[in-house]
Amino acid sequence: MKYTYHFIFMAFALLLMTACGGSQKEQSTDSVSNDVNKLTAKVNAPSGLTLRAKPNSDSKQVALLDDKSEVEILDKNGPAETIEGKKGNWYKIKAKGNEGYVFSGFLSLKGKENESEGSQEAEQKPKKKSIDLNKFTRPTNDKEAYVAAPSGVRLRSKPDIGSEEVIIAPYDAKLEVLENVNLQQKAKCIGGMIGKWIKVKYQGKEGYTVNAFVRMYASSSRPLEMEVATPSGVTLRDTPSKDGKQVVLAPAGAMLEVVNECATLDRSKTVTIGDHTGTWIQVKYKGKVGYVFNVFLMPIMT
Repeated sequence: MKYTYHFIFMAFALLLMTACGGSQKEQSTDSVSNDVNKLTAKVNAPSGLTLRAKPNSDSKQVALLDDKSEVEILDKNGPAETIEGKKGNWYKIKAKGNEGYVFSGFLSLKGKENESEGSQEAEQKPKKKSIDLNKFTRPTNDKEAYVAAPSGVRLRSKPDIGSEEVIIAPYDAKLEVLENVNLQQKAKCIGGMIGKWIKVKYQGKEGYTVNAFVRMYASSSRPLEMEVATPSGVTLRDTPSKDGKQVVLAPAGAMLEVVNECATLDRSKTVTIGDHTGTWIQVKYKGKVGYVFNVFLMPIMT
């Protein structure tokens, strides 16, 4: 009888150890599986992508993410929006050790979950034609305008970024101006540029677009660029401060692509350096993005 109890005890102990071992093995498998399914993406924005504290274009900048850099997607269910003609949602992501929000229209998804979607998108997308930005048409009167944005502009049914798309007008397409800039209209930041809505017609269809992305009569011939006005050139810095690290030096007369000038709408961001009062704006020169003090730049009118 004594041996019988001993045998039953040993059998029970063996059964308990097997159950615990199996549980640990199953838990380990789940952990590996979750790591494999981690959703990542690559930044698809040549001028870089701003990581923001909240899911909107006006929130505080957390960091600037380099083009082609990889990010981890934490949540894809942010607010839906259309930015620069791209429809998408604000994603919560993790990059450079920081968490924040970016607009999904400037991400290229990676991983098995998106392989079929990416392939289908590649099949449907037409090949982009190379554009020579030095070749463009100047308006001859105030009733015509020409598209200055390399990616074209979307005409919308109402003067609102969220309104229905009417038609896309490509680079240097001629637009008939139906309603010019309303002086009473408040300038807004749209796609990193400051502008106002105008009503135009293209290929017989009427709609609204923002004047910052078109070439208009008696205005800048290259509205998305600015010229270095100081004889000594300007320094692009990695932060909007004179103490920021130097990114690149742009010489006098160099043309800089404007990436984001919206800080000029915020009076709290106006600073004084020496005898000059102005704002730091984000620009791109020779493929490198940085900040410059806007008083050292001027519009290109020639």
